[in-house]
Amino acid sequence: KALDLEQLPTLAAEMRHAICTQVQQTGGHLAPNLGVIELFIALHRVFDFSHDRLLFDVGHQCYPHKLLTGRLPMFSKLRQRGGMGGFQNIEPGRVRKVKVTTVCLEHGKKDPNPRIKYDIVPIENFTRNAQVIELCRMIGSGKLDQMSAQAAAWHLTDKLSWQQLVQKIGATHLNGSSERYFHPNQVAMGMRYVQIAQQRAKLRSEAQGKEESLSNQ
Repeated sequence: KALDLEQLPTLAAEMRHAICTQVQQTGGHLAPNLGVIELFIALHRVFDFSHDRLLFDVGHQCYPHKLLTGRLPMFSKLRQRGGMGGFQNIEPGRVRKVKVTTVCLEHGKKDPNPRIKYDIVPIENFTRNAQVIELCRMIGSGKLDQMSAQAAAWHLTDKLSWQQLVQKIGATHLNGSSERYFHPNQVAMGMRYVQIAQQRAKLRSEAQGKEESLSNQ
């Protein structure tokens, strides 16, 4: 992050040279890692992985990430005892839990059952609503308040008014008293999330329109 933008191509070239040289000596995955060097530089430029979470769908593209996180001294012993592993450091067969922020996109649905397996699909497979899609992208950053995000989601997907959300009952006790599902401050923040999602959806649409216009020229 401390490097200027003009220095990033040099960094990419140095990483590419280091990977090519080391894989030639000790073996390893070459092409998959060379193909994502600039991608990982960009990811580390934008995100803070001391807080943000990075999920790999394939483990043999991790060399650039490891180099950017201070493990260059271990790279000389790639795939050797005491050196850097060729994959992520997760024990074979070990299942780990990853905490993520989730919201319900269909009001009235039962809460997810942790004992049931669910399919993970792109949000575009569920809805074409650009504002909902942008909201989910924002939720994916892990930086939104979950309850506020839920209020925003139900406002967009189920057309619940802000007043309905404020008045929504969360729990009813045996003595007849009840608790609101949302705190008014959470609904207020949800309103702000919707405004940001609307702005982002508009900007993304405009950018896509410009790209299509240029491609047709």
